[in-house]
Amino acid sequence: MYSQEIIDALKTKIGWSVPTDLPIVIDSDIVIADSKLKYNGFHGLVSLTNLYATVEESLMEKEEFDKLLDMLRTQCVQFALTSILDKSTAYEDLKSYDSIIESKSSLFEEVIGLTMVIKVFEIYMASNRSNYIERNAKLSYQSLKIELEGIKNDSGYQVAVGIRQMLQKSIKDAQKVIFPLVPTVEYIEFW
Repeated sequence: MYSQEIIDALKTKIGWSVPTDLPIVIDSDIVIADSKLKYNGFHGLVSLTNLYATVEESLMEKEEFDKLLDMLRTQCVQFALTSILDKSTAYEDLKSYDSIIESKSSLFEEVIGLTMVIKVFEIYMASNRSNYIERNAKLSYQSLKIELEGIKNDSGYQVAVGIRQMLQKSIKDAQKVIFPLVPTVEYIEFW
C-alpha cells in the first residue's frame, strides 16, 4: 500500500527537456525533475518535439498536451509501483511501503523512465498524423519495434536486448533490493 503523496513525489523524479522550437509553452510542473533526470536521457527519440508532432490534432492545444504529458507520467509511476511492489510475491497488502519508497526512490527512476520510452514509442507507432515526423516514424516502424523487443536469432536466442527486457531487468533488480531474499536452510537428519 502506498499513498497519493508518494505517487505525486515519484511523478516529479523525472522531467521533460523543453525544446526551444516547440510551438506551445509547456507547464512548468511537467518539466520538474527532482533527480535531474530527463526522459530523453533514457532514449534520444523521446522528446517533446517528436511527441508533439505525432499526437492527434485534438491534443495539440496547450492544455490538452499538458494533460497528456501528466497522464503519461502518472501511468508510468503507477506501472512502476505495480510492477515492483504489487506483483512481488513478498508484497503485503496491509503494509505501508511509503517510507521504503521514499528512502529508495532512485530504484523507481529507471523503471519509470523506460516505461515512458515504451509508451512514447507506442504513440509514435500508432500515430495517424500525416506530417514529415510521422512519415519518418512509419518508415522506421521496424527500427522502433527492434528497439522495443530486441533481436532473436534463428535459434530463438536473444542477440540484442530491447527496452522491454531492460525494463524487466530493472523491475527484478528493484524487487531484489526492496524484498531481499532471506536464505533458509533446512536441516534434515538422515541417521
